[in-house]
Amino acid sequence: LVSPRRTSSRTQFDPPISPVSMNFHQHGWRLFGKYLAYVVANTEGTQWNPVAYHLNNACEATAGSLDAWAIGVSVAVEAVASLISVKYEKEQDGLVALCQGRMRKWFGEQTDLQGLARQVNGMIDRMSDKRTPDTLYALAKTGHVEKSHVDAWKYLRNRHVHPTLKDLQIPDQADFQKLIDHIHRVQVLLRQLTFYLIGYEGPFTDYGVHGEQTFLSKQYPLGAKPSIPSDAV
Repeated sequence: LVSPRRTSSRTQFDPPISPVSMNFHQHGWRLFGKYLAYVVANTEGTQWNPVAYHLNNACEATAGSLDAWAIGVSVAVEAVASLISVKYEKEQDGLVALCQGRMRKWFGEQTDLQGLARQVNGMIDRMSDKRTPDTLYALAKTGHVEKSHVDAWKYLRNRHVHPTLKDLQIPDQADFQKLIDHIHRVQVLLRQLTFYLIGYEGPFTDYGVHGEQTFLSKQYPLGAKPSIPSDAV
């Protein structure tokens, strides 16, 4: 699963668990085992596993400018989130299909508007598209991602992928710090989505939240009790 392309020698993609923490030594191999098992079980017909591919792209983006870094992690979050199906989506699929059917029936009766059939049917079809914010906020409700980090992702994506004129002003030092903080939060969000997919439960480092002297260690899912690895007993 190694990329055939040239890779950057200086990336800034922080590991899921800080190497300076005891949790890294107690839980790092278990986390890697979960990830490896997922990749092996979910890679068919391609050289790249989709999650591994998007994580690699996010990592490579960190070697560029801050803007490239922000775009890279934002796009990776959207791509990995598209691999996740949450419960609310299944519950509302029937309502969406019912609404689409009624809209098509009503529009079909409007004989004077049939010149817009292609555009209207395209709009109705897009109602079935899965929206990334809906998935992320649904996961936030169950403690699988941080809501504040989802907000940070929306900020980065809107400002750097779809910027407005006011977003293109010359930034000051405070803007740079805010950008860096948001990038770190989005990187943690990307890790949390990966945890969800691979079924990992345990400690991780939240680089988007500062403690007194270092970054905070948290449990995944959020609010879960600390787990003790078998080799630490």
